[in-house]
Amino acid sequence: MPFEITSYDELRRRGLTPGHVRTELQSGRLTRVCHAMYAPSTPLSPELHYDRLIEAQRHVLDGEGVISHFSAARILGWPVPRDRLDKLWVTRPGYGGGKSGAASVRHVHWMLGDDDVMMLDGHAVTTPTRTLADLLRRLTFTQGVIVADAALRSGVDRAAVDELLCTESRRWHTTLARRALAFANPLAESPLESRSRVLMAEYDVPPPILQMWFGNATEPIGRSDFGWLEERVLGECDGKVKYGRELAPGGDPAEAVWREKIREDRAREANYSMVRWINADFTNPDRLAVRWLHALGRPTDRLVRRRLG
Repeated sequence: MPFEITSYDELRRRGLTPGHVRTELQSGRLTRVCHAMYAPSTPLSPELHYDRLIEAQRHVLDGEGVISHFSAARILGWPVPRDRLDKLWVTRPGYGGGKSGAASVRHVHWMLGDDDVMMLDGHAVTTPTRTLADLLRRLTFTQGVIVADAALRSGVDRAAVDELLCTESRRWHTTLARRALAFANPLAESPLESRSRVLMAEYDVPPPILQMWFGNATEPIGRSDFGWLEERVLGECDGKVKYGRELAPGGDPAEAVWREKIREDRAREANYSMVRWINADFTNPDRLAVRWLHALGRPTDRLVRRRLG
């Protein structure tokens, strides 16, 4: 989304003195987005605040910098961990580790090939393949699966990313990156579904069918986030965005909830059981795993969690 961002020089051309700028900042009417870039103060979510930072920094990048890593992922519409929504990531030619330059920029030195860079809105950005490979090396297994699920869902070629990781096998965390990539599934439609898949695997919950269609003897009933066909069990990750995603413009959220209730009632009539969970359930992963295993008729007396990452 576009943001009203203005440089310090432009504010001066509009007649604001340095004192006026300080007054606007102190009053809260103006905020400093990054060095010498300003915007009207507006309440923003961390994600939109980061989008504004990216847009502001793009105006002051020199010709050598390529927007990369978490910033490129955000531009591509992939989920980015909130604790990474603080700096613009820029890759520059050369070898060596990364470092923070300006307070809002993280510089990474690496030699990028022509196939690693694309132009987007007049700025150089790492390609989806390169971006995913870079992220998988810097994320935990679960975080890597979340972003890889989204990337594959958007059309990124798994084999191309794996080939890049193998080519650069001497770089750090390649083994973990390839494991997360192999585990990724483009059928997972949300970070909560991705996170659930990882936790299920850690507790040896039988692998579910993703986005499983189910029905009765005469007609289809609907589609479930997870399904275990033999056990006739359905699994649903519920989040605030879920019902909104199914709404037509101007639709009533209560109507969407009511339709979901009817769908669940019909599923139970067709002899399917259903287990639901939300983000808050992950505060007690053992309890959540017991619910899954119990619904599937699996023993829960010797619960063991096997970390994948």
